Amino acid sequence: MWNGETKPEDLDKDLVLKNYSSLNKAAEQAWGKGYYDTELTRQFRENMLVFAGAKSYNLMEQLQVLSDSIEDKELLDAEAKKLINKHNNTWLEVERKFCANSASEARNFQEHIENMDIYPNLKLRTMEDEFVRTSHMALDGIIKPVLEWTSAPPFDFGCRCQLEPTTEPPTKKQNLGELKFKNNPAISKQIFTADQPYISNLSQQSKQQQGKVRDNTELMKRHAPFSRSIDAGDNKVHINDFCDLNDEADNIIAAEKIAKELKQDVYILSHVNNGNKKRHQERIRS
Repeated sequence: MWNGETKPEDLDKDLVLKNYSSLNKAAEQAWGKGYYDTELTRQFRENMLVFAGAKSYNLMEQLQVLSDSIEDKELLDAEAKKLINKHNNTWLEVERKFCANSASEARNFQEHIENMDIYPNLKLRTMEDEFVRTSHMALDGIIKPVLEWTSAPPFDFGCRCQLEPTTEPPTKKQNLGELKFKNNPAISKQIFTADQPYISNLSQQSKQQQGKVRDNTELMKRHAPFSRSIDAGDNKVHINDFCDLNDEADNIIAAEKIAKELKQDVYILSHVNNGNKKRHQERIRS
């Protein structure tokens, strides 16, 4: 960026994938078994990648401002390191916890839906300590029918609120107030909404910049990790985080046969959308 060889909208592959992998690992650990087997968590991964791209763009944009305003290279390096540490450590840790909490509550909410015949309503509970936000404490004890919880915890970064199944009748006071994140990941299939600052900031940029960031973020799927592997005799079938669930079962069967026949590991690659034209990139590579 100092030499003008890279622009913020070009993104940096390692930076985007560092952000994505960190968030995805947190969500996977919180969700537990079956994380890679559902359409909901696949949508979460799509959303986390978009967020990772927007977060990376935001950092690179700020680095560009520093580069344009500071002529001394050593001073620029010092200021850049402070900014990078804030983004890649301090803030990323907060975002990881938010991802984990969102994934856990989304899985819980699916169970609430399954158990609606027994517990038709959910009650909001705070931790009732000095760390609870005033706006969240005001919601403590609100009861609504399960499917009316279109806004669900976590309501914001660091939120520890939870929904508790109950047979108690709904309360008359059901206004959730002016919460920063009005979202229920289990319903919206998004952990980070358009109101999130990185995503909101990107939406303020020119259409050209938005398009480049969107396309470059999508192309990161080609370099995404293979977080799952399945034994195939003495070898393994490695499955990309962004393989297509519609074809996954058939591809795994074919990949297992190939791995055993060729006696080598086989990789099921990603499914990439390029612009408005959907391009099927999922294929088997040995």
